[in-house]
Amino acid sequence: MEAKPRIGITCSPLRAGNYYDAYLHAIESAGAEPVVMSPLPAPGAGDARRMLDGIDGLLMPGGWDVAPEEYGEAREGGLEEVDPALDRTEIALVRGAVAGGVPVFGICRGQQVINVALGGSLLQGRVPATGIMRTLQVGENPTRLAQGIAEFGRIDKTLHSLRFIDDKDMRRGTLTQLNRGEGRHSVARVVFSGKRGELRQRYREGQEDQLGALGLVVNMIVLWNTIYMEAVLEQFRKEGYPVNEEDKARLSPLIHEHINTQGRHSFVMPEAVVKGELRPLRNPADDPD
Repeated sequence: MEAKPRIGITCSPLRAGNYYDAYLHAIESAGAEPVVMSPLPAPGAGDARRMLDGIDGLLMPGGWDVAPEEYGEAREGGLEEVDPALDRTEIALVRGAVAGGVPVFGICRGQQVINVALGGSLLQGRVPATGIMRTLQVGENPTRLAQGIAEFGRIDKTLHSLRFIDDKDMRRGTLTQLNRGEGRHSVARVVFSGKRGELRQRYREGQEDQLGALGLVVNMIVLWNTIYMEAVLEQFRKEGYPVNEEDKARLSPLIHEHINTQGRHSFVMPEAVVKGELRPLRNPADDPD
């Protein structure tokens, strides 16, 4: 059996325990073996060679800013938390990997580390939106960077489409999620301003308040339906009706035909509800319709 590629990844103990889980899982999903590398206080070239021994690739994950001292500058305002030991270790590893011909891949902060390790510098602070746009477009023409990002996006979209075509479970799960989303939207449209679905406030804060209230009411309806649907199923069980889990999984708490969104409403709760009990269940056989 062919051995799995061993991918080294630097992990700081200052980070939360699950911070690097996504990176580790991604390496494993790609068929490789992740090798966790802990930072050293003062790593040298010899330490880097030792840590890279038997490593087939090096991953520099995202994280905090690189300390400006590592690229010869003083700290400025807006600098986030730094991890000096991690900075020095990763820089030594990148230099050792380049010297030893080990492939290096950087994500976010990892790209900054690679830049600094190879003699580059960084601009501290936040980049304005205009600065980002200049890297993507000159006049009406996209830059080569923008073209590269677009091509990368097409690759990802193509892979996703191929997986969607090939994976039946993925198609079923996607359709289920779409149906759930549309079901919630249908409830919201009915509730929103009495079936009008209109934002009546002209200012942003008022619109946010109205949308927030809409979300609260929709969630209340979903909770109410869920509680009473479970109560109905329990009543069926008591009366001897079979309740199949397959059928139960297809039930949706997003029904709304029984919700009156117009007219006058009474907010006086029955005494049983005040005591924490449920309203009596209605027997469909007693319905005059």
